[in-house]
Amino acid sequence: MKSWSAGVNGGALLAPTLGTWRPTCAVGDVLSGGMCFGRIRRAGKWLPICMPQGKSGRVTSVLAPFSPVEFEAVLLELGSVDERASEGVDQPEGLPENTIVLRSPMSGTLYHQASPGAPAFAPVGSEVEPQATLALVEVMKSLTPVRNAQRGRIVRWLVCDGEAVRAGQALLWIEVPPQ
Repeated sequence: MKSWSAGVNGGALLAPTLGTWRPTCAVGDVLSGGMCFGRIRRAGKWLPICMPQGKSGRVTSVLAPFSPVEFEAVLLELGSVDERASEGVDQPEGLPENTIVLRSPMSGTLYHQASPGAPAFAPVGSEVEPQATLALVEVMKSLTPVRNAQRGRIVRWLVCDGEAVRAGQALLWIEVPPQ
């Protein structure tokens, strides 16, 4: 299914078409280029709406679910990622070309596999498809999948299995095909 890239006006992401809006992100989530953050229902089909390449930020407001939208209606507002998330390992120097950094959607404990002893979701060197589950973040016995937005190959994990993570923290590098 084709995804649609949102328009940009300053820190606002705009609807690329008209229809009924359904967000898949929440205030506080960190979004980066290529990540899908919602859907618009048009002509009976749900169309994925994604971040434009090169755009990133922390969600500061989101239009209410199932709101009718017109072309270029504001879907959400982005602010900057907090400064703590850009210290140290979060902004790796020497990031190879065609490599993206996948960040944690929330604070919690990161797990590389579904259960102890199970195979890792995405070991280094593995090829991954868009929306594949790469890890889980556990908060109070609730598990949230960490998914990628693009096809690629896992280059490097920056966080070990069972380690605590914070929202927006860099988790891994994914080499993506050149565009």
